[in-house]
Amino acid sequence: MLYITGCYKDVKDTSITAQFLIEETGKKVFNSKKNVFCLAWTTTPWTLPSNTALAVNKTIQYVLVETINQYTKEPIAVVVAEKLVPKVFSAPFVRIEDLVDCNKQIPYEVVQYIMGDELVGLKYHQLMPLVEPHENKENAFKIIHGDFVSTEDGTGIVHIAPTFGADDAKLSDEGDAIRKWMGCTPYDHEALWKKVNPIDLPPKSPVLLIHGERDVDVPLEQSETYARAMKAKGCDVQKVWLPGDHYSIIDAASDDWLVQQEAILDWL
Repeated sequence: MLYITGCYKDVKDTSITAQFLIEETGKKVFNSKKNVFCLAWTTTPWTLPSNTALAVNKTIQYVLVETINQYTKEPIAVVVAEKLVPKVFSAPFVRIEDLVDCNKQIPYEVVQYIMGDELVGLKYHQLMPLVEPHENKENAFKIIHGDFVSTEDGTGIVHIAPTFGADDAKLSDEGDAIRKWMGCTPYDHEALWKKVNPIDLPPKSPVLLIHGERDVDVPLEQSETYARAMKAKGCDVQKVWLPGDHYSIIDAASDDWLVQQEAILDWL
C-alpha cells in the first residue's frame, strides 16, 4: 500500500440524527407544550450507547422547531442550529406556510430563538438506558459547551461519548474513560482489574492491533507487550503502528484515520 501524506480519497460516512428528550425540568426554557428533543447528528452511530453528554456552542443561535416525527407521526418540538434548519428540514419537510400536500409533505415551524448558552446545563433522558456511568451520575446526560461545535454540518449539536473520539474524551473528565467505565482505579480494586486484564484473556479470534507511535497517553510498549504475550499463547495477532498520537487514530480528519481504514479492510 502506497500512502502519501496530504493525499486523501473521498469516503462515504454512515450518519444518523438521534433525538434526545429534554427532561421536564428543562422544558421551562422552551415555548412549546410538546415534547422537546435535541437533534444530535453523528457519523459514528455505534457510539450512541455510550453517550453521556450533548455539546452545543454558546455563541451559536439555535431555534426550537415544531414539526411531526416522520416515522412515529408524533407532534414534537426539536432544537437545532438556526443556520442548519434548511439542511435538517429538507424534503419531505416544508415550512408550514408552504404546505400543499399533507400526504406527501411534513410541515415545520420555527417557534423560538435560543442562544447556545441558554441550553448549557439542561438535562435530557438517556438515549439507550443499557448501563449507567459508575461515577458522577448527576453530571451525566447534560448539555455542555464545546468550542469545536460548528454549523458546517449536522445539527449544531454533537453527541459526546467519552470512550470514543478525541473531542469527546477531552470534554469528559480529562479523558479518563477507562477508569470511569470500571468505576475505580487499579489501586482501589486490584482484583477487579485483574479479571479484565487482556493479557490473561487470550482471544479466540484473530486480533488487529492499531497504535500511534507518538501516543503519550497509552505507551506503545503496552501494545507491544500484549502482542508478544498473545503470540506466545498461539494467538493470531497483526500489528499496525501509525505515526500519530493517541487521538489521531480516532480523528476522522487525520491522515492516520485513512491509513487505518485501509489496514482494517486489508486485514478483513
